[in-house]
Amino acid sequence: MIKERWKGALALSLLWVALMTVTFFFFDIRPKTPLLLLLPLLLMVLGLIVYLGGFMLLAGVNTMTKEERSRYNMNEITSFAGVFLVLLSYIAYLMMISIMFFAVFIIATFAMIVYVNTSKRFRADTPAEP
Repeated sequence: MIKERWKGALALSLLWVALMTVTFFFFDIRPKTPLLLLLPLLLMVLGLIVYLGGFMLLAGVNTMTKEERSRYNMNEITSFAGVFLVLLSYIAYLMMISIMFFAVFIIATFAMIVYVNTSKRFRADTPAEP
């Protein structure tokens, strides 16, 4: 899966760096400690790993049998979860600007959980809805 998605992962990385740079200079964010940049960086790296096919990092996949795993479209799941983690890493960076972005972080996570559990997009046995 890495061979098919490396261009997308590179584009995601460049977009993330561009957004972080523009935000840094626009809001003039100076973190009190470089450790505050650790959470966004960790989420971005994990997002890229999942995007490139690291579905074993997703909760619950390790405990599934092969038959259970075959009922899900792992390409769709890893693509969606990877991009979402990269988006969450940017929102985590924005939390240094205002604590209100913590609410955005929580709402986005809740919305993603609801979407993943109600959408048929991630099932292998049903076609994705347009």
